Amino acid sequence: MEKLGDLDDEHHEQIKKNDTLRDETVNEYRHTDETMSRIAQSAIDFLTYFGISDGVSVRQIEAITNDAQSRLPN
Repeated sequence: MEKLGDLDDEHHEQIKKNDTLRDETVNEYRHTDETMSRIAQSAIDFLTYFGISDGVSVRQIEAITNDAQSRLPN
């Protein structure tokens, strides 16, 4: 039969593992969010430069960007 102290140690180790996994996941989402923001800005710049002459309005570009950003994880 395990001692109570052994269970506490195992519990604390599991908490540490969970905290590490959570931190890694948060950092991954943050990196993804930053990358998506850069991609969205590049798309806006591209569409603004090339799209307006083809009849794409700035409002359409903003609508597309806002839609894309609303789909990003918080």
